[in-house]
Amino acid sequence: MGFWNTVLEFAGDILDRSLISQVYPTLQDAVNKYRADDYDLIECEPLFATLKKQGVFGAKTVTLRVQEDGSVHVLESGVFGEERVIPKTTGAPTPQEFIQMLQEREAEAQTRQALSENEKEAIVFRTIRTIFLMFGKIAKADSQVSKDEISAIEEFMTEIEFNRDTRKVAIEFFNEGKETRTPFREIAAEFAQYVEDVEKRRDTLYCLVLIATADGALHEREERYLDEAVAAFGLSPNVLTEALKEILPDMQQYYAILGCDPSASDDELKRCYRELSLQYHPDRISPKDLPPHLLKLAEEKFKEIQNAYQIITQHRK
Repeated sequence: MGFWNTVLEFAGDILDRSLISQVYPTLQDAVNKYRADDYDLIECEPLFATLKKQGVFGAKTVTLRVQEDGSVHVLESGVFGEERVIPKTTGAPTPQEFIQMLQEREAEAQTRQALSENEKEAIVFRTIRTIFLMFGKIAKADSQVSKDEISAIEEFMTEIEFNRDTRKVAIEFFNEGKETRTPFREIAAEFAQYVEDVEKRRDTLYCLVLIATADGALHEREERYLDEAVAAFGLSPNVLTEALKEILPDMQQYYAILGCDPSASDDELKRCYRELSLQYHPDRISPKDLPPHLLKLAEEKFKEIQNAYQIITQHRK
């Protein structure tokens, strides 16, 4: 019975009871006949069945077994038992043919599964490639790749737990992305074909924002790439807005404190900072004999200027 138990494990996936009934209608007909006569089905396999009935004069067991020629051997044990053979149904395969059919279908199922696994591996490979092509393209959008952008990508690979080989391949894709002339929107659209999960698309956009803003600023081309990613991923523009608010500090307020424009050069920024620092420096304010509350305001303004300049210069590195 061990062989048939094995057969049934995969037969259940590729054959249903109706198919078995069509293949061996004599066995199924015999089972139905006894069940109609109040027999309980104890065991049923494609080529074998056991039924039992409790009568007034004792229990009676019926064993149905399909023979090699396709006929059904019936053995009734117990009260008034008998033994007989139900002829093979015309056109029904022999047990050997049936076993061969199951084996062939099992082989086909295994082949389909192997193909499916290969397809899954190919999709994972292509997904990683498109992700790192986007990473490379957006990192190079402002013509140079900063250390902060490299650190952001390294952190991503660490978080995903890439092994050494996968990391090596991912870096090759990243370098390819820096040089490719393929439009960003096409790479993003290809990624969306492989990843249907909205949350995974959102997470990938978040990573793109992290890389684009790693240097503390969002350049025009980087912003355009992010817009194209949002469109290709089928996300709401609000998702990008919220990500930028969360990741990128509002630099405008710090420039406003120093009284200069974000487009100001480093020298212009330093000049504005020095002028304001001198104006509110405690050493200059104290001799003016100002009321205590004004001195306190001046001290707070001086600290605010120092903080703004430090944040801006840090993000400009």
